[in-house]
Amino acid sequence: ERVTRESSTPVKLPVTQDPVIRTRSVFTLPRDNLQHAAVIVKVLYTSKWTNEDVIGRVQLGPLLYLGTSPEEAEAASECPPPDYNTSITLSHWGLALKTPGTVTLWHQLQV
Repeated sequence: ERVTRESSTPVKLPVTQDPVIRTRSVFTLPRDNLQHAAVIVKVLYTSKWTNEDVIGRVQLGPLLYLGTSPEEAEAASECPPPDYNTSITLSHWGLALKTPGTVTLWHQLQV
């Protein structure tokens, strides 16, 4: 059974070519669900004149959920396939599982 929870945090971007967005998310997952869970962060652009456009995303989680190919991940998240950096994705997930408390790591958005 797939459970999806969504939340949003509107951020006003500075007028620059390379904006830096610093936001923090805190959530709890039951330990029994960790091997089948993933966190997908999508950055959307919205304005008065346009619909929402996905301008980037980051996926974190075990490959059991993300799949072993970009095509499988695309089917699960309805976004264009990312350019995976699997070592960073899995190392952050692994650190979060092994470390009590906060685990901070920067991720580049995949377009």
